[in-house]
Amino acid sequence: MDARATAYSDARGAPMNTQTRTTTSPMSRWLSITGAILLIASLLSVGGTRVPAEAALGTIGTPGYLGDAESFAVVAGTEITNVFALPLAQTVVDGDIAVSPGTTITGFGGGPAEGQVTNGTIYTGPTGTAADAKLDADAAWTNVDSYGTATPLAGAELGGQNLGPGVYTPPGVANFGLTGTLTLTGDWDDIFVFKTPSFSTANDSVVALDGVNPCNIYWRINESASLGESTSFVGTLLAGTSITVGSETGVQGRLFAGTGNVTLIHDQIETPTCLTAPPAGGGTGGETGGSGGSELADTGIASLPVLALGGAALVVLLGAALAARGRRSTLS
Repeated sequence: MDARATAYSDARGAPMNTQTRTTTSPMSRWLSITGAILLIASLLSVGGTRVPAEAALGTIGTPGYLGDAESFAVVAGTEITNVFALPLAQTVVDGDIAVSPGTTITGFGGGPAEGQVTNGTIYTGPTGTAADAKLDADAAWTNVDSYGTATPLAGAELGGQNLGPGVYTPPGVANFGLTGTLTLTGDWDDIFVFKTPSFSTANDSVVALDGVNPCNIYWRINESASLGESTSFVGTLLAGTSITVGSETGVQGRLFAGTGNVTLIHDQIETPTCLTAPPAGGGTGGETGGSGGSELADTGIASLPVLALGGAALVVLLGAALAARGRRSTLS
């Protein structure tokens, strides 16, 4: 602070009164203004911005990796459609389903042949739980693409192969396809990632597991995917656009579509809940227990706003300290 004393005298020159006026130094004034701006911006950022989806996800291959999408069996961007007709068995989805920003889910109305959702809830967007699940499903599509070092396979046909853990891509500009049986062999904590522009399976195809955790299998599709009739499929299918599932197909995993829709017809979709160790009794099929999605996604607090908030508080305190120091100097 600057201290300036102003003296007043009467006509005889005798001092009448002395008044001390203090003014803020440029440095403390600048610190105070800057701190206030940072503080306001930080509070707005914390209160109005959800954590980026990537921050909500854990480490690939661990429970909770999919964040708010962990409990979901089917997620789509525009629409989820279940086509049904008697006398075929109705579609059963074990787990939550959601569409966002779209709001249309058809074929799950509770009729005798319509689809059923067990151990789950139906959510529609464009906000709330559906939006949260869609955000983290999209984040997984992005993050899985950057996982590991890819090994191009000699051929694009996966049928008849027995593969160990790794990240696989088709040769050149080809697309992966599956006709027959693909066997995945490994340990419970091994990771399998298949990356391809598009993907399809022929009717009656099978993904078989030998000691592998179904939660650790990811199919990352740039565009759309199609599963043929009576296919037995395992893993989290992450498609950039849409997913179409043929009739009487069983999926032990998840179907996450990006900008498009998911179409089902008399199918069985079972969402595995993920453990870091095999379930009691061994095996890889069925539910394995575990935890739900990450709570971090709903806190609305990201690391950057928190750091800014702390920095703003520090600047304000520093400005106040300089101001107080100036007052003490003036009084002395």
